[in-house]
Amino acid sequence: MEEPGGENIDLLKQRILDLEREVSKRDDLFNKFVKNQNEVIFSINTRGDFTYINPAIERMTGYKVEEVIGTSYTQYIYPEDLPGLQKDIERTIQGIHNPYMFRIIDKWDNIKYVHTSSKPIFDKCELAGISGVMVDIQKLKQVEKELKSEKDKARKYLDVAGIIIFVADRNLKISLANKKASECTGMKKVEIYGRDLIETFVPEKEKNHIREVCKSLLDGKINEEHCEFSLFDNRGNLRNYLWNFSYFSDENENIDGIILAGEDITNQKKTEETLIKAKLLAESSNRTKSEFIANMSHELRTPLNSVIGFTDVVLTERYGNLNDKQKRYMTNVSKNGRHLLDLINNLLDISRIETCKMEMKVQKVEFVPFMKEIREKIKNMEAKRGAIVYFTIDNEKDIMYVDTDKIEEIIYNLVDNAFKFTPEGKTITVRSALSSLELEIDVIDTGIGINETDIHRIFEPFTQADSSSTRKYQGTGLGLALVKKFTEMHNGKVAVKSHPSMGSTFMVRIPRKEMRWES
Repeated sequence: MEEPGGENIDLLKQRILDLEREVSKRDDLFNKFVKNQNEVIFSINTRGDFTYINPAIERMTGYKVEEVIGTSYTQYIYPEDLPGLQKDIERTIQGIHNPYMFRIIDKWDNIKYVHTSSKPIFDKCELAGISGVMVDIQKLKQVEKELKSEKDKARKYLDVAGIIIFVADRNLKISLANKKASECTGMKKVEIYGRDLIETFVPEKEKNHIREVCKSLLDGKINEEHCEFSLFDNRGNLRNYLWNFSYFSDENENIDGIILAGEDITNQKKTEETLIKAKLLAESSNRTKSEFIANMSHELRTPLNSVIGFTDVVLTERYGNLNDKQKRYMTNVSKNGRHLLDLINNLLDISRIETCKMEMKVQKVEFVPFMKEIREKIKNMEAKRGAIVYFTIDNEKDIMYVDTDKIEEIIYNLVDNAFKFTPEGKTITVRSALSSLELEIDVIDTGIGINETDIHRIFEPFTQADSSSTRKYQGTGLGLALVKKFTEMHNGKVAVKSHPSMGSTFMVRIPRKEMRWES
């Protein structure tokens, strides 16, 4: 016969067994969970000895669980970090939750960084120890170290740069400044950081413009901008800077702020101003010289024309016969007078060009008849000078609009130059052509040629390749200068190819598209 209540006792026992199995099952699951964690889970008693630690400790330090249990945590801590860690543990016991980082020493004496978060354990209101989680952050610290190293390198690169560099955030507050910025402004870096870029360093009259530039950069409307404004240096002197503005982005390509680099151009500006003043002074002096030459040339040309005119009249023997000696003298007077007149005319042309008083008198002209007239004049020169001249005329077009006097002077001066340096019996070729693209004039001689080092000088006024006092060839050095200037007045170009003892080729090209040609 069953005892009263026996059935209830059996049910209660069964319920207890079920609960024990459930607890055991949960304990097994919890232990498996804890054992499989990558993080170290631990607990220590009030003496500082480990009372529990999961298998992750072996992966972190090389020590097995059984080697750690019962040992003091202090033997695994890097000595320099132990005092700080003990203070952190005291704060944890006081209820101040403060995760902390320190270094440990593994089984092979390697030093590793770990991060720990812990809480106190109480048993019946009595402190029983602490428990926590410890994470290996060695790789993270290595990355942090490398990033710091790269950041330090970048700062050093910025500091050795010879320009001012500011970095500002989207609110234009300065977050970085290099050594040059500190030196030039007389402010320490910490004094610069956090200041408003524009309010602190941009002159009042430039502020609105620079704000617009910064806004356009931050809005992504422009990639960079160049501006010029001044700063007061640490001595109170105003310095001129050329600034380059650009933006920088985060890893998601969002614009994060502005980089501003400024180069001190004060000395450059002063040099430019000095050069401009020197140029203006030189131009003024040159105009004065040219005006003087023009006035003197006018004064000389009038009596010289009279001398040439009267000499030519005497040579006609209209007013009496001349003996051979008189004819020779009068002929020399006429010849040298005309040579001097040519020189004066060249001087007048140069002075008119330099004082901007030389005008272009463009007119319509038939190419072939015009060139034939020039050819006849050159043939007359040939009879007196000795070299043999070949003159070719090639035309694709018939009409051109040019200043005929200047074109004639170009050809005459080039041929005169060729005669001067070509020995008697040698050849000179004058090639002229009018195509649909340009007017071409080539003068090719077989004379002494020009050294490569002298080619760049021969078109300068009053200059010859041989400028010594004992030079063999006569001339003032104005002919080729006029060729260049008359060609440029037609929007054309002149070039030369030459080698010593192999002759020279002078090439004039006047493009039709640059000229006022017929439509």
